[in-house]
Amino acid sequence: MPDLHHTYSNPSQHEAISALIRRHSTHLTDVRQATLEPLDFSDEQEILDLGCGFGFLAEEVARRSPPGTRIVGLDACQSNQRTYMHRVNARDCYAEFHQAQLHDRLPFHDHQFDKVMSSYSLYFFPKIIADVSRVLKPKGTFWCLTHSENSFAGIFRATGIDPNGTTLAKLLCEFSTENGENLLSSHFERVERSIYRNVLIFYRHDLADFLEYLRFKLPLIDSRFKHDAALPPNLVEKSMAFLDRYGRITIEKDDSAFYCRRPR
Repeated sequence: MPDLHHTYSNPSQHEAISALIRRHSTHLTDVRQATLEPLDFSDEQEILDLGCGFGFLAEEVARRSPPGTRIVGLDACQSNQRTYMHRVNARDCYAEFHQAQLHDRLPFHDHQFDKVMSSYSLYFFPKIIADVSRVLKPKGTFWCLTHSENSFAGIFRATGIDPNGTTLAKLLCEFSTENGENLLSSHFERVERSIYRNVLIFYRHDLADFLEYLRFKLPLIDSRFKHDAALPPNLVEKSMAFLDRYGRITIEKDDSAFYCRRPR
């Protein structure tokens, strides 16, 4: 998926979209902060971050971890390394980055990590779950964050894009709120889920923000749309017409965090 690869390879753009999401969220606490709260990081030595991106999650994990904790990031985009390393090292933890395409095997020893983390990435490589249970310590925790299959329905309403058969729909069928517990329970004896309820709201005066968010998400929604290309005029027109008629665009963002313990 070359265009999806490019979507995640620009740290500054991704940070800007993260800030945009926070501005328009009805939930006042960032999803990572809220869902990491139940976890204890006080005695960690090694943590693995799968699909680590530019280190947005790893920075929050490092903030909660003892100084010197080794936080290993794996990501397909080499361009994320510099930002990832800076975010983790700035929190007095030890950063390590590996560029890798994840499939079904991790390049680590058995029972190596105290925690394994995956934030909005496991639907790209769900077959890795079995190997996560191998590299996790017996008393470790696998934490993963994902979307519901109903997420982003507001984008389809506002633009008139048919969600059936889109890249996003296929992706969320791989690992989501709806099927996550079943997939994880095959490899962990204890799986708990926490739902993070949120909605993004864009009003008429937020049109520019909505269009920027839409442009960022389009390659993920449908692979026919190219990364960083201008928005098709018909999508802009439909979005404007929707806002004129209803006064706002709401985008569903009810995400789920899974806490997995006792690897089989």
